[in-house]
Amino acid sequence: MSPWNYPYLLSLDPLFGAIAAGNCVVLKPSAYAPNTSRAMAELIAAVFPPDWVTVIQGGREQNAALLEQKFDYIFFTGSVDVGKMVMEKASRHLTPVTLELGGKSPVIVDRTANLPLTARRLAFGKILNAGQTCVAPDYCLVDRTVRDRLVEELKKQFQKMLGEDPLANRDFVRIINRKHYNRLQGLLEGENLLYGGGHRDDPDSDSGWIAPTLVADTLEGTSKPMGEEIFGPILPIIPYDTLDQCYEALDNYFASMLQMAASPYYDVVGHVIYPLRYMNGPYDTPDLGRYRDQIREILRLAIDSGRGMEINTWKGQTLAQWIPLLQDYKELGGEILTVGSDAHAPGPLGKGIQEAYTMMADCGFRYVAVYHERKPEMIRLK
Repeated sequence: MSPWNYPYLLSLDPLFGAIAAGNCVVLKPSAYAPNTSRAMAELIAAVFPPDWVTVIQGGREQNAALLEQKFDYIFFTGSVDVGKMVMEKASRHLTPVTLELGGKSPVIVDRTANLPLTARRLAFGKILNAGQTCVAPDYCLVDRTVRDRLVEELKKQFQKMLGEDPLANRDFVRIINRKHYNRLQGLLEGENLLYGGGHRDDPDSDSGWIAPTLVADTLEGTSKPMGEEIFGPILPIIPYDTLDQCYEALDNYFASMLQMAASPYYDVVGHVIYPLRYMNGPYDTPDLGRYRDQIREILRLAIDSGRGMEINTWKGQTLAQWIPLLQDYKELGGEILTVGSDAHAPGPLGKGIQEAYTMMADCGFRYVAVYHERKPEMIRLK
């Protein structure tokens, strides 16, 4: 059961995995993207017999009917509310499920951040698919001393990417339907807007465009956008004075993962661990001590998933920053290490690939899988 925001990718990606593992599949695309659903149904019908792979189109009635059936496995991507219903229905048949649900992804910007670079990345993440992305930055906690500068840099980046009038940009994505278009407008009513706030109806559809918008808020998170997953081009800006205030606020917001700009935290993508590209401190710095238990739990997830940990570095990093993380990973039972194909490119890791292999061996690892042009090569470490 797939969502509407990336309907082709998030339908066919798990479908390919299921087929490759020898399964028959019933695919239920979202009713909010009917044109894509029809195209996929025609494509799949032309390739597979219906008793191998079939596409069920429709809305809630079809969803409910499917969930009454007994399946060997259900893979669902969508909202938390519908995810609860999927789990409840699956439990009647003891059917295992994978639920990829929504959330609020925070960003913390401290006073040492490269603000133009941070703003460019934040703006890109927020306007990509008009913010209708599950991993889009949902709200921004920023050191009060650089808050105004960050706001100005974000304005510059929005204008650079979309022009002075983003609603006139033909390449800017509209909101999926009238329901979400109206919902996003409602989130902005009565709020203190730092930038944006405009909208424009689409004469060719029952929806429209929402301009990139910055909303002023406080650590209490009282604005309407802080009450739900935004899923649109709206970014609350929340100033803080100390990192302890951030920790408390994140606990209050029930944040599932901390994404941090210009600070020594780690990012997680599909249970594969990467240091953030703009990391400026080693794993065992005092700032990170509070989150070491959480990172070890993420490492356990990487081990349990069988996907392991990928080693890579970017500008400004050193391989030595990986050592404490590798030691923890090994201590917890991790064995799988991978190196991406860019390891053989002229980047920081590419230049030091033999040094990286030595570092891995010193941490007790015997093998590393090197992916080059999507093909793995297993290398024995000395």
